[in-house]
Amino acid sequence: MSPENIDKVLSNPEHDTEDKGYWTKKYFSKETEFCERIAPLLKVPAEINPEKEKSPFKPDLIVNNKLADLKYQSTPFYSAGHNYGYDPQYTVTFNEKDYLNYSKNYPEIEIFYWVDYQPAIKEHRGAIIKLMRFEGIFNASLCELDQIIKTKKSPLHNYQRRTNDNAGNAKASYLLDVRDLHCLLLLEGAIM
Repeated sequence: MSPENIDKVLSNPEHDTEDKGYWTKKYFSKETEFCERIAPLLKVPAEINPEKEKSPFKPDLIVNNKLADLKYQSTPFYSAGHNYGYDPQYTVTFNEKDYLNYSKNYPEIEIFYWVDYQPAIKEHRGAIIKLMRFEGIFNASLCELDQIIKTKKSPLHNYQRRTNDNAGNAKASYLLDVRDLHCLLLLEGAIM
């Protein structure tokens, strides 16, 4: 991080985390970008799942002729270290409702994580959390994620602001460490 950014403290995510409409629109543009820019780098065919035209709740993509879902994460889970012992630099979330839905309806699905964290410094409960620039593509099958959740005893984080949510937001998510997933492409940063 450059010296002029050392004093920058991020206290808010890029946008309200409860605004599902904003995030759905942003993620759709990332799904398109994944198919057009990232998939060629991975040397795999990818397209938007045509079933999404009928229902936006269908899996996002078809990658290598298999159903897949894309999880784009640009807002780090800053409190992962303090609350759960996870390194925020490498922590991503997996919504419990997606986990249950996929397990029931799409047991063969592949999950792709596009992690895109900007350098940041944040104060959380008296501790200074520094994140370096980190962008990469990671994946795992649902079966692999299931094993990670069970063997690592992934914590299930309940979102306090979503207790009475009626907008369809997930009320809880499992925390995962991307270092437990397959690293397909590292665009920025390093894995330690």
